[in-house]
Amino acid sequence: MMQTSPVYVDDLLIAPRLEEVYRLLGGKPDDAPARLQPLIEEAMALGRELATPRALYGLFDHIESDPVLKNDLGPIVLSICTIGSALEEKVRELTAENRLALATALDAVGSETVENLAEQLEARICREFTTDEQVAGARFSPGYGNWPLASGQRTIFSRLPAECIGVTLSATSLMSPLKSISFAVKLSASSSGESSTSKCSLCDKQDCRYRR
Repeated sequence: MMQTSPVYVDDLLIAPRLEEVYRLLGGKPDDAPARLQPLIEEAMALGRELATPRALYGLFDHIESDPVLKNDLGPIVLSICTIGSALEEKVRELTAENRLALATALDAVGSETVENLAEQLEARICREFTTDEQVAGARFSPGYGNWPLASGQRTIFSRLPAECIGVTLSATSLMSPLKSISFAVKLSASSSGESSTSKCSLCDKQDCRYRR
């Protein structure tokens, strides 16, 4: 049962980090060939132009229907954020034009942009719900660790009006637009010792390209 109405967020910053874009492309800014720099700069500029950040979140009581979340006694914050579809449409357009290098760079910019949005949203949730008696844990998404993708996505999308920010869920549990992230944040008593930490430390997928 939802404890609060959904909170809509439209003031998140478009702030992709250059070093993370290079990391997603398999390198580092200092090691990249000089000829790649204008390409990355073009992709970063396109990303800032095309991204439209939107998000929402809601506070829920413990969720009995989810096999992972039902074991937690405390409330759960569920959230979805997206940069919209314009960037991925541009990636498809560039690919069709055989401008593959720019398409790849722009796709990486999109991935980093939505990841940064999720981090901003997580920080906002932590500020809002952390008190002397309560602490917010690290965000985690369906498909991470032991939270199954399909059931996790159903849990989130059945409780948040994702269509209001232009996000839908397919029958195979993929979000559209693709540059969208859904996640949960568990709230627990501050005496429990749980604190916010890297989500990657909660996941055992060691070969993930997004691992930090």
